[in-house]
Amino acid sequence: FSGIGVYGSAIAYENLQILNNQIDVENYGINYICIKSTQMASNLINSNSIRAGQVGISLSNTMGSTKITDNNITTSHTGIDLFSSVAIIDNNNIRGVCDDEQCSKVSFTKVAEKGIRLAKNSEAEILNNFITNYYTSMDIQQSETGMLYKNELNFSYYGISSNEANIEIITNYINYTNSAIDIEDTEIKINNLIINSFETGIYAFNSSLDIEAITLQDGNVCIEVIDSTYSITSYDNMDCIEAKLYEKYFFNVKIQTNEGIVASQHNFQFSDF
Repeated sequence: FSGIGVYGSAIAYENLQILNNQIDVENYGINYICIKSTQMASNLINSNSIRAGQVGISLSNTMGSTKITDNNITTSHTGIDLFSSVAIIDNNNIRGVCDDEQCSKVSFTKVAEKGIRLAKNSEAEILNNFITNYYTSMDIQQSETGMLYKNELNFSYYGISSNEANIEIITNYINYTNSAIDIEDTEIKINNLIINSFETGIYAFNSSLDIEAITLQDGNVCIEVIDSTYSITSYDNMDCIEAKLYEKYFFNVKIQTNEGIVASQHNFQFSDF
């Protein structure tokens, strides 16, 4: 099932180091499954070469201090997967390779599914990683990234996709993507993000955006916000064919009498002030 499996209580795995292994498996390369959300003390996964049919490195219910650093990971589905877990993910090379007929496609090219996935109250610092050839480079669901720093996300449909998340982005690069950032019910802070070659730079629904510095080049729509609040320091480095910003809000209009009886037909006008 796994190249290396770590199961059970965290007490047996204090200070565990998984170093310099060559792993080539059909399912999971390195798989941590704890009995419940358990504090892992000083675990290190470093300098491994992993080729996996499903997931390169997976942590489930693994809290505490786990460092995932300097690994070369090639997968057909997900590179690094965190579920109710905490980790530092630093300086990994993560590549997707998928040859099946069921593979997702980006620009007619087959890709794997997710480079890094955070789910169900996971927390991670994600630093200095190179991720390429995934449908979604980073997928963040009901989780938090205290820092996304100096990552390069290359060739994907979604660069970063999130729902019910809290994200801070500092000095990252997203290249060759349909939607570089696609967020819903998310709070996001951006400082020094560079996005090149895209259809939509940032798409936000019911979210909050604080953008200090951003560069968007060779795209169609730079930013589209729907039912969201935002602060953008400058639009100077936005180069998009159709628009720098689309802003939309949805609302319901209820027309009734003073007694609360809904009018079946009533003429009204809406003015854009």
